[in-house]
Amino acid sequence: MPVRQILELFRRGADYKPLPTFQAELNHQCKIIAAPAFLVGLLSWLPYIELDINLYPQLTLLPYLRVGLTIVGALCLGLYLIPFFRKKSYQLLLFFVIYLESATALILGLVTADPAYMGGFSFLIIIIPILPFQKKHSLSILGTSGIIFLAVGIPLHMNFKSWYQLYGGYNLIAALAVSLLAVFLLDNIRKQCYENHCAVHKVNEELQETFEELRNINEVLGKTSLELSGKNEELRNANEIKSELLGIAAHDLRNPLQVIIGNTGLLLEKMKDDPAAFKKLNMINKSSDKILKLITNLLETSSIDNGQLTMKATPLDVGQLAEIVVKDMRHVAEKKGQTIILTFQKGCVVTGDKMMLQQVMENLISNAVKFSPIEKTIWVTVEYDERSRDNSAARGGSIITFSVRDEGPGLTREDRSKLYGKFQRLSAKPTGGETSTGLGLSIIKGLVILHGGAIRVDSEPGKGSVFSVDLPVSREEGTA
Repeated sequence: MPVRQILELFRRGADYKPLPTFQAELNHQCKIIAAPAFLVGLLSWLPYIELDINLYPQLTLLPYLRVGLTIVGALCLGLYLIPFFRKKSYQLLLFFVIYLESATALILGLVTADPAYMGGFSFLIIIIPILPFQKKHSLSILGTSGIIFLAVGIPLHMNFKSWYQLYGGYNLIAALAVSLLAVFLLDNIRKQCYENHCAVHKVNEELQETFEELRNINEVLGKTSLELSGKNEELRNANEIKSELLGIAAHDLRNPLQVIIGNTGLLLEKMKDDPAAFKKLNMINKSSDKILKLITNLLETSSIDNGQLTMKATPLDVGQLAEIVVKDMRHVAEKKGQTIILTFQKGCVVTGDKMMLQQVMENLISNAVKFSPIEKTIWVTVEYDERSRDNSAARGGSIITFSVRDEGPGLTREDRSKLYGKFQRLSAKPTGGETSTGLGLSIIKGLVILHGGAIRVDSEPGKGSVFSVDLPVSREEGTA
C-alpha cells in the first residue's frame, strides 16, 4: 500500500494538491514511508543478536538494545495504525530514527568502534538526509549519534588508531561529510520544489478559474450571438421593407414633382410682369427642384447599398466625356464669375457606364463651383497615371485619373473623417447660397467603386481641394 502511494504520487505529478505548509507536506511524506520503516526496524535487528553474543558475550546490553529497537518498531507500527497518530507520522518516524541512531551509536561505543559494526553505522548516517525531516532535526540526529558514540567509546578506551587504520574511520568521515552536504542540499531542494509546486498549483487554479470564467462568458456570448443573429435578421427584413417603401414613395413623388417643376417653369415666363407672383412661383420651382434632387439621390443611394445598380459597360473616352460635362457646367460657373479650365490627354479609354461616370464628373465639378469663392478658377484634368497607387484601381496596371482642383476653403481633419458619409455636413459652406443634401460624395464613391476604381482627396484648410478619381484602363485600350 505505501509503495503504491509513492508511485501514485509520482504518477499524479502536477495534479497533486500541495498541502498548506511545508511541515504538513513533510508529515505527508513521512506517513507514506513510515510503515515500511517500522517493518524494517521490527525485523532487521533480531538476526544480529546471535552475532553480538558470539563476538561480545561479555556485553549483555547489546541483545537488549537489539530487542529494544524491535519493540520500538512494533510500538511505532501499532501507533501508526491509529488514525490520530498516523496524522503525527513525522513525529513517529523521527522518534524511531532517533532511537535507531542512538542505539547504534551506543553499540559502537560499547564495542569500541569495531570495524565490523562501522559499516552499518556509516550506512545509517548516509540514509538520514534522505528521510523527509527538517534540516535542524537531521543535524540533531547526526550530532547526538556522534556525541553518544564518543561519550561511550572514550571511557572504554576506544582504540581509534586501530579502527581508523582498518578503514572504519575513513568510512565514517566520508559518510558524515556526504550526509552533512546532503542535509543542506536536499532540504533546500525540498523547500524549492514545494514552493514551486505551490506556485504552479496556484497558477493552475487561477487558470482553471479563468477558464471557467471564459467558458461562462463564451456561453453568454453564444446566447447573445444567437439573439443578435435574430435581431439582425429582423433588422434586415425591416431594412428591406423600408427600402422598398422608400423606393415606392420616392418613385411616386418624382412624377408629380416633375409636373410641378414643368408647369411653374412655364408660368414663370408668363408672370415676368407680376413681380410678386413671379417670386412665389420661382420659390415653388426651386423648392420642388431641390426635393426632386433629394429624392433622386435617395433612390441612387438605396440602389447602391442594396446592390441593385447595374452598369451598362462600354468603352468610353474619359477626356471626351469630361469635355461634354465641362461644357454643360460652364454656364453654372459663369453665374459666379468662375472659370473652368479643362486639359486632357487623348485616348484615355476606360470600360464603364456613361451615365454613371457623367454623374460622377458633374457632382465633383458642381461641388467645386458650389464651394469656391466668386471669380475663382477650377481646373479639370484627365491623364494617364503610370504610378503605382495603394488602391484597387492600380492593381491592374496603368490607371486614368480624372481630377478636379478648386480654390475653395479646403477640408479640415474632421471634414476628411466624415467626407463620404451619408447626410454629412462639412465645415465649408456654399458661396452662392446653393443647397446640399449631403449625399453627393457618398453616391460618387459608390459609383467609382462599382467601376473598380477609387476616389481620393488632397486638401488643406485655406488651400483648396483636389478630388481625384482613379479608373483602370480599358482592356481594349491596354492591349491595343
